[in-house]
Amino acid sequence: MIRKILICTVLTFSVLGFTLASTIDGKWKGSFKGPDGDMELTYTFKVSATGDTLTGSVQSQMGEIKLINGKVNGDSFSFDIEVNEMTIHHACKKIEESISMKVPGMDGTETEILLSRIKE
Repeated sequence: MIRKILICTVLTFSVLGFTLASTIDGKWKGSFKGPDGDMELTYTFKVSATGDTLTGSVQSQMGEIKLINGKVNGDSFSFDIEVNEMTIHHACKKIEESISMKVPGMDGTETEILLSRIKE
């Protein structure tokens, strides 16, 4: 009996985690202040069928960059991008209908970018 309860609990949390992760799928927009002014960003996220891998891209006026090393854990996820031979890590959390993204800056500080879903 305890084994059945344990199995049901694990399955319930697995489905719940996948459901939360799948809400990340789609296009999201945000901006950040750069040295040359505000830069608009559009992120496209796609969570794998297993619910633990993230792929996608980020688009700006400077072009498109593919996301690498994407990982999903419930409503938290992370990925890297490579810019000018530098790898930049992004730590993200979905909060209701937005995404809070933390990105390390060149000066060692951390920048927070708030993304909102693009309705399609």
